[in-house]
Amino acid sequence: PVSNLIQCFMALSTLLNSDNIPIVVLNLKDAYPSMEPQGVIPEVLKKVVTAYEMMIQTTKMLLENGDGVCEKIMQCQRAAMEFHENLNNIGVKEGLKGRKLHKAVENFTWNITVLKGQADLLKHAKIEALENLKQINYAAVSCGLNKPGTGNTEPSKARRSLEAIPEKENLDVAAGDQVAESHQSTTTQKSIKAAK
Repeated sequence: PVSNLIQCFMALSTLLNSDNIPIVVLNLKDAYPSMEPQGVIPEVLKKVVTAYEMMIQTTKMLLENGDGVCEKIMQCQRAAMEFHENLNNIGVKEGLKGRKLHKAVENFTWNITVLKGQADLLKHAKIEALENLKQINYAAVSCGLNKPGTGNTEPSKARRSLEAIPEKENLDVAAGDQVAESHQSTTTQKSIKAAK
């Protein structure tokens, strides 16, 4: 299973806190939260901060330029579709026949499909990047790693470390056991009455 950013921050919160005092905080004031070390930090945390900043820069670039790039891809795809209508005639004029003409049309069609696929991937990546920013904000607040004055948190709700989360499966199993015991008890009572 792939971890989401909230899970990663919760796991990192023990490293990012020293005696329940954050040594690295997230500034949630801007659209793109930044990590701010609170003094000298260990080398391993410097690598975490560097990797995080690189992810944020990539996210920023994707969100700011993604729509323009996607529109250019779609323009190319639309132009290719218009060109595709006359592709057989153009191929014949250029001397392509039979299998070569069929292969050229097939390759051109494939390239149009690839363009559409790339535009869809870019749209999906943008949605995922926005979701990642939401997760970062939520994780920072819930782990108590947000810079004071950024994000709204209540001390009672802030999580400083990993907490046990009851698994649904275990709850379902327990409920299933209770139903089975109830059913077994009813069946036993019916058997006793039938035997009398």
